[in-house]
Amino acid sequence: MNMVDRAIAVVSPARAVRRQAARKQLDILNTGYSNSGASKQKKSMRGWLFRGGSTKEDIDENLDTLRQRSRDLYMNTPLATGALVVAGFLY
Repeated sequence: MNMVDRAIAVVSPARAVRRQAARKQLDILNTGYSNSGASKQKKSMRGWLFRGGSTKEDIDENLDTLRQRSRDLYMNTPLATGALVVAGFLY
């Protein structure tokens, strides 16, 4: 709590609580991807090792594997099929 917040808490504790709540909401809204796909804290993301590379390294050299996995997801995962339908790639 900074000095202004402390002064407000002395004069009006209820208003100080509302200010703290508003600040917390802003913190949550401003986190962006750091709490989801870019998180380094979530268990599901800790083991995700990555390294940036060129498109040749990332896509071209792995194109066969990527196509096979994409085809498998399309045929066996309704969520993947639905995403393609919604995006307009199918029908």
